[in-house]
Amino acid sequence: LEAPRASVVSVMGGSVGAGASVLAVSLALAGVRLGQVTALVDLDPRGGGLDLALGAEDLPGARWTDLAGVLGPVPAGTLTAALPHIHGVSVLAPARDGSFPLPVHPAVVPAVLDSLIADSSLVVVDLPRSHDDLSAAVLARTDVLLVVVTPDVRGSAAAQAVCATVRERCDTRAVVRALPGAGLDGQAVADWLAVPLAAEVAGVGMRVVASL
Repeated sequence: LEAPRASVVSVMGGSVGAGASVLAVSLALAGVRLGQVTALVDLDPRGGGLDLALGAEDLPGARWTDLAGVLGPVPAGTLTAALPHIHGVSVLAPARDGSFPLPVHPAVVPAVLDSLIADSSLVVVDLPRSHDDLSAAVLARTDVLLVVVTPDVRGSAAAQAVCATVRERCDTRAVVRALPGAGLDGQAVADWLAVPLAAEVAGVGMRVVASL
């Protein structure tokens, strides 16, 4: 029998500073707690590095710049074994020398992602707010895209532009992160974006509205 395909959850900020990277790390750690073989993939050049967020920046292992030659399938387990591991998560992040994650061949990202999907049961991808071929390749492999939104007019307006571009490509849902003084209702924000509301986040807590 063919092995079950990993679930791929991509996370994208609806605006700058919305908290997408924090959510991506949190989802990966939650996956480990639930017994999932979890990989965390950093594709956001402005996120500061998910390895840094996890405290894995000094751990040995492959970064994006080390994978420039991966243009097709790799033997099972090889790629995952090569990555830094922390708290049960395999982390693929940019090199700490400031290069990110390109220049690599455009075919590298989907090839690497396919290998991680084959080796894992959950893959979490932190995506930039861009609409290039790289993002399209990731979205084509994504089961659920979570757009992190702040419930203020400016953040919601920025997220509306993002959702208008991606919601026809894959199952797109809103995660609304509460801000002091931001009075918009989470469900109202999701309705404005024309996507389902997945969760509302307040401080360190999260109220999940719909199952992923």
